[in-house]
Amino acid sequence: MDENKFKYNGVELKSEEIPKHDKNCEKCYFCNVDCELLYDKKLIPDCMEFARKDKRDVIFVEIENRTQEEL
Repeated sequence: MDENKFKYNGVELKSEEIPKHDKNCEKCYFCNVDCELLYDKKLIPDCMEFARKDKRDVIFVEIENRTQEEL
């Protein structure tokens, strides 16, 4: 699974870097969801720098305004 762009339940998502160790998930698509369970089931990539290949802390945001050619 690409840790920077992926699809979850038909929704295109991308990673957006946040300041290191800023665990504020307020703007994350998975805010108020048990994202650890989704990660454990391999449905989404990890958001914490220690578990990511790119060593960035990220949140996941919806990709908007995509044309059919970009999908």
